[in-house]
Amino acid sequence: MQGLSVNLAMFVLSRIFLGHGIVYAIVAGAALLGELGHPRERPMLGAFFNASYGIGAVLGAVVEGEEKKAQFASAAHKVLGAQNVTQIEEAAEKKA
Repeated sequence: MQGLSVNLAMFVLSRIFLGHGIVYAIVAGAALLGELGHPRERPMLGAFFNASYGIGAVLGAVVEGEEKKAQFASAAHKVLGAQNVTQIEEAAEKKA
């Protein structure tokens, strides 16, 4: 949802919507690891689960932000490039 947002309002609303649902996913995931993991491995599985969620959230935000910057820069270069081509053509017509 948030990856397909086209403006800030859509991004914020998708974050709010996903934020309400992630609570259930975290609780269910932790319970599932506690049930399925071997008793000797349960503490390590729980620690990795909790740590990887935080790392993934930060990494996802960084990747999304960098992608938005790259898309903006690419669009800006296309527009500026088109303007430069037009100016070069106009200059060539004036010389001719």
